[in-house]
Amino acid sequence: TLLRHGHRQLSLLRPRTPFAGTLEVAACLADATPWLREHGMAVTVREHESSTSGVGTAVGGLLGSQSRPTALIAMLPGDALSALGHLHARGVRVPEALSLVCLFDDPYLARLTPAPARYACDPAGFVRRRARQLVRLVRSGVRPAPVAVVPEFIRGGTLQPPPGTSAH
Repeated sequence: TLLRHGHRQLSLLRPRTPFAGTLEVAACLADATPWLREHGMAVTVREHESSTSGVGTAVGGLLGSQSRPTALIAMLPGDALSALGHLHARGVRVPEALSLVCLFDDPYLARLTPAPARYACDPAGFVRRRARQLVRLVRSGVRPAPVAVVPEFIRGGTLQPPPGTSAH
């Protein structure tokens, strides 16, 4: 999504204290780094203390860096909310000057203006599929296949091509 929009300088906000899924995302990003470089993208991972001020310090450091990002990826919904507040306080318009994408959804994100671009999963659907597999396992003894969780991208209002580009 970010590559299609023309973003080449990405920054990932990663909490220093690991939460469910954050270590896996960081590992996937490390595995994808050669491909990203090959396609002209640079990714900076900025760890932060899991607090509003910790996110603010990380955002401030990224904005002042030599390779200022055109898109910010927040791993957690609370970090996306903190990042939006700190960007607003610094006069950085989202998405006009910087795009923001959150890797996980939370119902309150839909209430923001602009609502962040984000990825959402259907936990009830996942539980239903796993429950059916469990019943099958108990009845037949057949080991279930893994269940893939494919998140849905919710466009929101925080994603657009970087300033000075015409990518779509």
